[in-house]
Amino acid sequence: MEEELRCFVCKEFYREPVLLPCGHALCRACAVSLQSAVPEGDGGAGAVDYQEADKASVSSETDSGVVCGSRPNSYAGTPAASVYSSVAFSLVCPVCSKQVFLDDNGAEGLPPFRVMRTIVERFGASSAAPPAEEACQMCEGERRAAAVRCEQCSVRYCAGCRDAWHPARGPLAQHELRALGTTCAEHGSPPSLYCNTCQLPICQRCIAERHAIHDTQPLPSAARSQKTELSQSLQMLSEQAKAMTEYIQAITSTGDKINESNEELEKQIDQACSEIIHAVERRREDLLRSARGTKSQAVSNMRSLKSQAGQRLREATALLHFSIEALKESDAAAFLQSSELTTKKVVKYGRGNSRVARESKARDLMSYPIQVNKL
Repeated sequence: MEEELRCFVCKEFYREPVLLPCGHALCRACAVSLQSAVPEGDGGAGAVDYQEADKASVSSETDSGVVCGSRPNSYAGTPAASVYSSVAFSLVCPVCSKQVFLDDNGAEGLPPFRVMRTIVERFGASSAAPPAEEACQMCEGERRAAAVRCEQCSVRYCAGCRDAWHPARGPLAQHELRALGTTCAEHGSPPSLYCNTCQLPICQRCIAERHAIHDTQPLPSAARSQKTELSQSLQMLSEQAKAMTEYIQAITSTGDKINESNEELEKQIDQACSEIIHAVERRREDLLRSARGTKSQAVSNMRSLKSQAGQRLREATALLHFSIEALKESDAAAFLQSSELTTKKVVKYGRGNSRVARESKARDLMSYPIQVNKL
């Protein structure tokens, strides 16, 4: 809602909003700052160029050949040539980029956007006082917008001051209170009809002068018709907003479900990983236990082999010493008495040691019996 109450140019809440023919609103000061003068001599000669530049750039979007008049809510000229010959200023709508041609008063002659101003004031979005010609003349302090004007007293009243200072009783009951609003600045009378061709409220005199062949209808009827159309559009917009709200709720619900599913998935991942880690730890302990057992067995085997080898070494050493001493015997008969037995022992031990050496070499005592890739 707030975005609709802010001027597209200054980004502030509307101050004296005016209505462009394209249907967009601007602050009056912003509209004045955007207008640029049309070079003299281009009004008539450049009429074709203006029409080619933007056929809908005149004050209404119905291509009726009208241009903003010199006063608020006034429109002048019906033939296309006279329309463009009166062009003095132009501005480009900053919202839709449509070009609007204006007469001598320029953007100051644009009609006030009363509905927008009322909504801005209703929501307290603007603290700007209404223009002096539209303000209540009886307010003390901050002056509010006038709602009625007494034709006899020539005084403007807001709703509060009207009830307080001009009640409809006694002599004042005979006074005519005219509701303030859009008036025909050209004739000074309130509009009673609506021109469908130009999309403008007009008075009775306007029909005879400028809108004789145009499609017109009573102003209240036109207002009711457009309110009905707007209500239908709002109903459609409301249904779309409801559908969009439900869609957003569905997206939010889906997001919640995604979060819940992700939390559950993370729990499952944590549980699976924990089980894998525990299984790996158990397998690790089994492997380490097996490795330690194999090591213990291997060490025991090595000790047994070492003990056996030590025993054979001692026996061989004793036989070696005995044989050396036997060789020292000088008595031949004595030597021959034991030489055959000694020689057989030496040969026997030699063959046994050769067999042990071959077995040790084949066994590769330095190799470790556990291979991890086979576990």
